Amino acid sequence: MNKNKARSEFIRILKILAGNIFITAAYGFITVPNKIVNGGVTSFSMILHSTLKLGSTALISDIFTLVLLAVCFFGLGKSYFFGTLISAASYMLLFTVFDSLHFCLLQNKIAAVIIAGVTVGAGYFLCIDAKATAVGFDTVALLLHSRHPKINVAVTMFIINVAVLSLGFFVYGISSVIFGLIFSGIQALSLNTLTRLLSEENREARKSAK
Repeated sequence: MNKNKARSEFIRILKILAGNIFITAAYGFITVPNKIVNGGVTSFSMILHSTLKLGSTALISDIFTLVLLAVCFFGLGKSYFFGTLISAASYMLLFTVFDSLHFCLLQNKIAAVIIAGVTVGAGYFLCIDAKATAVGFDTVALLLHSRHPKINVAVTMFIINVAVLSLGFFVYGISSVIFGLIFSGIQALSLNTLTRLLSEENREARKSAK
């Protein structure tokens, strides 16, 4: 491996780690203490556990993680899979540590939703820009985008989140669902804006157009 490639891989890993720090810090210090749901894999696992009484939330979530890892490997390729393994390991470690601290950064739910939405959106951007997923529904969105480039990743993730939140209405209640929808919208807007302005793919496209 030459120096440029090694440097590129090092920067890629740093971006994946930074992205997961953003995501897990927002979940551990803001959304979980404030009981704000976001329509992701964990929320979907909670719904299945509560409604169908299948196993535990953690077990269902782990099964989804394994399925999504397989989807990543076969659908997105080895490069994405390697990055996703790093992402999954760092996510589990960081979230476990942050959640165990039982620290709430913000108690105002409106401020919490806004700041967490922007932070999680930025975290997803860093992971996706480094060709990795957070082993969540972003994996599905990226797979669809890889097959049909006109499909917007952020919008697809938002649609999936809304669908999950809609299913969880009777589990979470109207207040949590409303905050979850706002959170998902801000997250999608943050991810989409950063992708449009800063992603390597778009930077290369702009260079080619000159």
